[in-house]
Amino acid sequence: MSDLRGLPVSFVCGIYGYHITHPIDLPCLDLRIEPFTGDYTNAKLRTDNHQSYQLTAILKGKRKSTSDHFLFNLEAILSFIESRDVLITPAEELINEESPFSQFPESIAGSLRGKASKAAIFDDTLNPTARTSFIIAALTRFNSETEKLENEAEKTLKIPLFNSLFFKYVELFRQNTMFPEISYYLLFSGLEAFAMSWANKVELFKKETPEQICEKCMQPMPNKRSYRSASYAIYKFLKKDGDVFGATDSLKADKIDIKTKIPIKYDKYAAMAAYAELRNKLFHVNEFKGSIKKGEKETVSLDLFDYLRRLELLVQLVILKEVGFDDGDTNYKAWLSLQ
Repeated sequence: MSDLRGLPVSFVCGIYGYHITHPIDLPCLDLRIEPFTGDYTNAKLRTDNHQSYQLTAILKGKRKSTSDHFLFNLEAILSFIESRDVLITPAEELINEESPFSQFPESIAGSLRGKASKAAIFDDTLNPTARTSFIIAALTRFNSETEKLENEAEKTLKIPLFNSLFFKYVELFRQNTMFPEISYYLLFSGLEAFAMSWANKVELFKKETPEQICEKCMQPMPNKRSYRSASYAIYKFLKKDGDVFGATDSLKADKIDIKTKIPIKYDKYAAMAAYAELRNKLFHVNEFKGSIKKGEKETVSLDLFDYLRRLELLVQLVILKEVGFDDGDTNYKAWLSLQ
């Protein structure tokens, strides 16, 4: 899984701002996360404190050889679960086995404990195993992505793109001031890079764009990509396992179903072309509004603030699916209705 190199043989870390009432065991790493309290109400009050980071758990373990960034990765995973910033202190030698919590202050002052979005995964009171399963799956995925860079065939990859997507998402909770343009950039660029990597791997554009030959040199011409290529790659990526996310590419005109005579209305929030258009307006002319065609005649206005929260939730759901996590209650189309 991940690596604990450089940590003390028997170590302990303080965890601040993560909701937990039952211990989490990670036997493959000889790790255990122990809650500060087993009382749900007390744990929630400590987690929801907006003024400071409250001690909610400790991480105990023994050094094993497996990634140098283990604590960094685990901190990001816990932040993802809570949809808000979580802190893990540097590892220190476990001095007091009887009272390990006494090695850490009960609170740490910080300005990033603002109001959180809905947690990505149910807490351990509602689902005792869901968070543990996600932590293990995410650590495994981080490690496998990093290992790809060590393979000769993958030398063209400069960064593990899933890890990049994950950390760009988590950075949303770490902004001192929430800037919508920065949030939109982090979300869209992470999803675009991840989808483009997949598109290149399956040769999406090569398959769907006929090869053109230069009339002068008679050599193949490189495919020209427009901004729509990004939206199309994201759309095809989201559709690779079927209509799981309910995404569309462009925005089609509403129509009547020939068989049922029932009107079919296309959702402007499902169209990846709308998100790409807002990205262009934001990055190139510093505007928060744009427009796209609906069919051939109608033009639909777009407002970044109507799309930002949906994009955030979509990226969260993509991460859950890519990690392989499914607690049976995940609705991958929830981003469309902001459920």
